[in-house]
Amino acid sequence: MKNKNKILMLGQWSAFTLLSVHFLGMQAEARQIAPLLKTVADVLGTSKASKKVIGKDTVFYSKDAAGKASKVAVIAHATWGGRCTHEWVIGLDYPTNKITKVAVTELSCPHADPINESGFLDQFKGKGPVEVKGVKRLSGINTVVKATGSSDLTNEEVVKAIALIEKNHAAF
Repeated sequence: MKNKNKILMLGQWSAFTLLSVHFLGMQAEARQIAPLLKTVADVLGTSKASKKVIGKDTVFYSKDAAGKASKVAVIAHATWGGRCTHEWVIGLDYPTNKITKVAVTELSCPHADPINESGFLDQFKGKGPVEVKGVKRLSGINTVVKATGSSDLTNEEVVKAIALIEKNHAAF
C-alpha cells in the first residue's frame, strides 16, 4: 500500500508540474535531441568547419578544395508560446543558398517532438531564395498535427536562414 501511495503522489506531482508549465508560463527545461556540433558536422559533411557570427546569428561553414565556402549551417533558435524553446541546424548549399537539411537539436516541450521526423523536415530540402522572397513562411509545407506552432516556427526559421545567407552571401 505504501508503494501505491508513493506512485500516486509522484503522478500527482508530475501532473502539477505539467499544469504549472502550461498555465503559469513556467519555462520548460530544454532537452537535447542531438549534440549541436555533431549535427553541424553531419549537415556540413565534415567536422572541419569555420564559424562566423552575423549579428545574433551563428553560422558554420565548410570549404571546398579551392578554399571557397561550399556548405553553411545556420543555428536557429525560437520560442513558442513564451516558454517552449526550439533549436535547429539549418543546412544550405552555399553556391545556390538552397536547403540541404534541417535538423532539430533541442526542444523543451514534448508536444514539439513530432517536428523531429524526416517526413516533416525533408519538406524543406531544395527550397531557396526564390521561394522565400517577401514571405514569412514557405507555402506548400504540411504542418504536423498537434504541433502546429512548432511546425510554423520551423518554417519561419528556415525562411530566415535562407534570407540571412542570401543577404550575407559575400561574407563567406
